[in-house]
Amino acid sequence: MSNLPTAPPVDPLAYWDVPDRLHRGADAAIGCVLMLLELVALAICVVVWPFIDHFELDSQAPQHPWVFWDYAPAIAVLGAVVVVVGVVAVKGRATITAVSQLLIALLVAAVLAVGSVAQLHDDKRQPAPAPAGRALAGSTEPAQESTPAKEFEA
Repeated sequence: MSNLPTAPPVDPLAYWDVPDRLHRGADAAIGCVLMLLELVALAICVVVWPFIDHFELDSQAPQHPWVFWDYAPAIAVLGAVVVVVGVVAVKGRATITAVSQLLIALLVAAVLAVGSVAQLHDDKRQPAPAPAGRALAGSTEPAQESTPAKEFEA
């Protein structure tokens, strides 16, 4: 036997205080950085990309209208990435990151919902295109077909 004294009993909660604080700090940093990157990506999809897409120096160039459906898939992919990162954060017990991803997912869902409603409203305001036969003839009356009897009379 040895002359060493016995070790005091181990309190399992005493050793987890420091690592939990360190994990919370890393969790907060990751959550903030991800939130910043996702907000930048959302701003690019909603503001920068449409601006660049419709930027034209030539005033005589044909103007095409802004259509939300052109940019909605990119915003939806961003939302899917946010949800996947949020699920990974929940599984890793990174509470702050999970909450930040939930907030960004709600923001992306709101942007998709508001953009879709605005585009549907804009689509309903646009007049329906005229049928091709009437537009080419230039008249508002229905086009009359010529019959063989009328061709011989003229």
